[in-house]
Amino acid sequence: MSTASAPIAAPDAPLQADVDPTRDELRATTERLTRLLASLGGGVLVEDESRRIILANQTFCDIFAIPVAPELLVGLDCAGSAEQSKHLFADPAAFGPRIAELLAAREQVLAEEITLADGSVFVRDYVPIEIEGSNRGHLWHYRDVTARRAAERAAHASDARANAAITAALDSVISIDLTGRVVEFNPAAEHTFGYTRSDAIGRQLAELIVPERFREVLRNGLERYAETGTSRIVGRRIEIIAMRADGSELPVELAIADVTHHDPPLLTAYLRDISKRLDAEREREYLLRREQVARHEAESAREELADQNQQLRELDAVKDELVARVSHELRTPLASIISFVQLALDSEIGAEAHRFLTVADRNAARLVGLVEDLLLLARADAGRLTIELVSLDAATVVRDSVTAIAPVAAAKGVSVSASAPVLVPVEADRIRIYQVLDNLLGNAVKFTPSGGSVVARAQVVLGRVRIEVEDDGPGISEDDQRRIFERFARGANARGAESPGAGLGLAIVRTIVEAHGGTVSIRSVEGAGTTVQVELPLALS
Repeated sequence: MSTASAPIAAPDAPLQADVDPTRDELRATTERLTRLLASLGGGVLVEDESRRIILANQTFCDIFAIPVAPELLVGLDCAGSAEQSKHLFADPAAFGPRIAELLAAREQVLAEEITLADGSVFVRDYVPIEIEGSNRGHLWHYRDVTARRAAERAAHASDARANAAITAALDSVISIDLTGRVVEFNPAAEHTFGYTRSDAIGRQLAELIVPERFREVLRNGLERYAETGTSRIVGRRIEIIAMRADGSELPVELAIADVTHHDPPLLTAYLRDISKRLDAEREREYLLRREQVARHEAESAREELADQNQQLRELDAVKDELVARVSHELRTPLASIISFVQLALDSEIGAEAHRFLTVADRNAARLVGLVEDLLLLARADAGRLTIELVSLDAATVVRDSVTAIAPVAAAKGVSVSASAPVLVPVEADRIRIYQVLDNLLGNAVKFTPSGGSVVARAQVVLGRVRIEVEDDGPGISEDDQRRIFERFARGANARGAESPGAGLGLAIVRTIVEAHGGTVSIRSVEGAGTTVQVELPLALS
């Protein structure tokens, strides 16, 4: 047995020796190929010509949700597994036909994009394996590009938003490369500088909007920025002079930003026409200077007016003192004149002398009244006007005053009457309150034409004593009403009629009434009469 078997064993020994190294080499080659495919970073599947799996990696199993280790797939038929995996794709019906199309064409296809049902995006490479002109299999390579596509979409959306913002921007937006060539020119820039976008794109910025005297500065600045990445104007906001298409110049505010994410690098300039703002600033400065000048002039005028007022006050003081002194000095000689005139009138003299002395007596009495009025105002100015309050019946005062003026009114043909209830209690200085009524009634009768009427009233209204003197004379103009209570003020009717009087009567009325804590006012319509109204405090008892 052993001899017979010996010849059989002898030839097997060299054959076994040849097979073992070949198997080891094949195993080593397979391991190297496996590691190589694993390092590709995607899902890898290698099939033989009959579409049986020769090699797959773990990433391929993960992509297609294959729940076994990749080495367990070796020898399986891919045609069946492809049918089982088609539901993983966004278009399951197209998956199988496309595989068949690629296998039939046997042409290399790289980076074909496919979308999975869950929204993931992959690119697929198909490489037919040819050995010595014979079909020996297929290599499939799948790479996940979901994140990259999302980033591309985000970048595209960002660019779209940026382009929309640039297009809609109110400011001019001009982008240039580092050579100064225009690559973006928005509608605002078209409007501001007078170029269309198609005219501007591709041209040098310096030729478009930079005055010739500044162009070399721009070129040098761009060269320095391209070489060093530094610039004195990038990232800052400055004011410069720009130029329109017609050669006219305009001031602009310029801000330049470095578009760092762009390849190749770009610079984007944002320009704003500030002509109106500068005009407004110049106008504001002009108005400010005018205001300062006006304030200075107003201050000078105020100081001058203050000086004039001071001078007027000093003159008024001198005048008042003079009037008081003259009035005081006039009282004694006037009293003496009146005394001697009255003595003469009482003696036996001729008719003509009597007439002359009567006129002298009447005029002397008028002078005495004027002196007394001036002295009263002087005492009021000096704060020495004394008011002795007693309880009076204003109605009685009105009736007494009407009775006193009645002869004068009758001589002129003017009707004068009193309208007052039985009792109108008031606390007043007896002499001064009669003086107020005498002045008011005297004025009313003086300026009321013959046939006219004057009415004096006294009544209680809203807790105050109201005394009114109303006439149907010619009335007083609005201008005269505003100053009628001032000293020496005489209305146009008094001046035109050359009526006697110094214009002190109503000034004295106001002085006396205000000394009583009352008020005086006037209502008048030209051609329709005048009413002077006095209000005094009502007596408490």
